[in-house]
Amino acid sequence: MSIAQTFADTFVAPERALAAVTARRSFVPPLLASTLAALAFAAVLVPRLDYERSVDEALDRAAIAAPQAQAQTPHEREVAVEAARKMGSVGAYAGALFAPSLRALGIAFALFVGFRLAGQRPAFVPTLAVTAWSLLPLALRALLAIPAVARRGSIAASEVTGLLPSSLAALAPPGASPRLASALSGLDLFSVWALGLLALGMAEVAGATRTRSVAVVASLWVAYLLLFHVALPGLAGPR
Repeated sequence: MSIAQTFADTFVAPERALAAVTARRSFVPPLLASTLAALAFAAVLVPRLDYERSVDEALDRAAIAAPQAQAQTPHEREVAVEAARKMGSVGAYAGALFAPSLRALGIAFALFVGFRLAGQRPAFVPTLAVTAWSLLPLALRALLAIPAVARRGSIAASEVTGLLPSSLAALAPPGASPRLASALSGLDLFSVWALGLLALGMAEVAGATRTRSVAVVASLWVAYLLLFHVALPGLAGPR
């Protein structure tokens, strides 16, 4: 099976694609595709990010938290905006360049450990290969968000995650708490799609039943949601 056919089959015939991926142990093509999709999204997003609005929102929150503190002068605000612009641009491109690979490595390691704790013995390289291919729906999400970004004149950093209404966060009521909004954002169509592919592929890699594979993948996902979308945002408190 060619690489192009594997890309197509990942979306339309995942069982066949992931079986081929497991045998071939190839993870570079999907990581490269995911990185290019992230860079394309960043290239469209960064010029439209409204850093002045982000700085003003941060200053408003600081003023509410410490009403007795001295307000920033116009020059200090201008310096803060320029610093935010530089750091935001570098961070966006660095994240696009490295995040897809680091995410795949982290998830593959969690799956490797999780399935071993469940009594299976998956090898790491096939696990990484299945993970890299299974995360392609997240790259598709980035590509589909590009038109939503392109038609906007300016975008605040806080609005980026809501550009493509593919999660339950789109249904969150106005003024929802950070914990609720973050929890709902974790229930995303493309993430669930990727989870299904992971469960299907890991059943092949680990030699597990699909029921056990779904149970392990779902358990790891719930643990991730509870930690990163509920517990940590809750520490930030209301904004």
